[in-house]
Amino acid sequence: MSTATPCVGPALSTSAAIHLRAYLARGHMHSSSSVSIPALFPRPGVHTTSSALPPPRTPLQQALMTWRHHKLATRVLTWVELQHVQDLVHESATLLPAEKVVANVVVMHLSQGTKDNLPPPHLDELDLIEVTLNQPLLSFDQFTALRPQLPPAAATYCTADVFMQLQPHDAHGRIYGLAWLAVVEQASAQVATYALLRNADICDRGYLIESDVTGMVTTWLDTVPWTQSIDPAFIEYYIRIAARLVWLPLVPYRTGKLSIDKAMKSTVVQSLIPLLCREYHNSPQYSRNPFATDNIQRFHRQYVQLDSNKNGMLSPYEVLQYGRKKAFVGIDQRPTHALTRRFVQRVFDELVTFDGEMDYNTFLDLNMYLRDTTSKHALQFFWRILDVHRCGTLNSDAIGYFLEDIAEAVFEATNEPLATADLRVRPSQASCCVD
Repeated sequence: MSTATPCVGPALSTSAAIHLRAYLARGHMHSSSSVSIPALFPRPGVHTTSSALPPPRTPLQQALMTWRHHKLATRVLTWVELQHVQDLVHESATLLPAEKVVANVVVMHLSQGTKDNLPPPHLDELDLIEVTLNQPLLSFDQFTALRPQLPPAAATYCTADVFMQLQPHDAHGRIYGLAWLAVVEQASAQVATYALLRNADICDRGYLIESDVTGMVTTWLDTVPWTQSIDPAFIEYYIRIAARLVWLPLVPYRTGKLSIDKAMKSTVVQSLIPLLCREYHNSPQYSRNPFATDNIQRFHRQYVQLDSNKNGMLSPYEVLQYGRKKAFVGIDQRPTHALTRRFVQRVFDELVTFDGEMDYNTFLDLNMYLRDTTSKHALQFFWRILDVHRCGTLNSDAIGYFLEDIAEAVFEATNEPLATADLRVRPSQASCCVD
């Protein structure tokens, strides 16, 4: 088991801890007024980096950075501008008078129709046209007529070269308007994310270390126009969680370097950008943003609810309740996870712990691993969990070690025995399981 002494690294200030104790007592994070603040014992990072601050930029470097930021800003659209471009694309697809009339008839038909009454047969054609209008097609003339109405950042992508590259064209040589819109949206997001990351790269190395990411999130947080301000006592927690959301999926195990070229293409990192627009906070997309305050606070509520003895640390038994507490379950009130004892024990074997218990930072890592099934870092973590012999390979015995625990859990829940052989997927069955 990996252990460490909680004495190295940054910790919450005393004043922040006092504020957070009052914050929890008011019931924002937990229903009980006696909830203690979870101890934030920072573990020695797996990615050990120097704590020395980088030298400040010279005046020439700062001038170059300002010029570069200004040039990049000309290629970035705000969230409001993107919504405006989307409306223009749909309008441009219905510029012809006949199409406009048909579109109005479709809208009228939808407003008058009911689920109980089937439309007359002659309206089937209108339904087909409705589907077509939902996927707006643009001819080259419509495409070029769109350019004068676009914001400057979007107009740079409204060229003949871009039109020809957007394949496939239909029989009339038209492109899918939403495909072009996706190009504009993705390009704008990548440029804005690149500018944010490069601004945090003080030493111009092309990559960020963990302290750079923390500084980037701190600076970004100061510029977000929240409709409801974050409680000052929770700000340090927000920064810790948000920085870990950026860092963990993108940094391979033990490398300690976040590549800017890789991070700018990450949808998670790009999620930071729309939050800089106030109108976005009132949109339906806001609740799905991983950096929305409710989503960040959910991480913290999960930790507080798992810490049943309120000592600020999580024991293996407490981690075993992961996915079953109120902060985890969704609208259907069903648990999200059912961890087994052997899996939890392997987690404590692989992650850094303190006297056999898990601290706040380690829980954040585990929580994000269990939410992530695609990143290389998460797959490396689960491989280390399954590789009980630490030999770099998996055999039948290693898999059976975990299946036995699953069979035991099924027996405890149903009182019916289950053979581990029934849980195995044979090679002949693998293809049908994938289908």
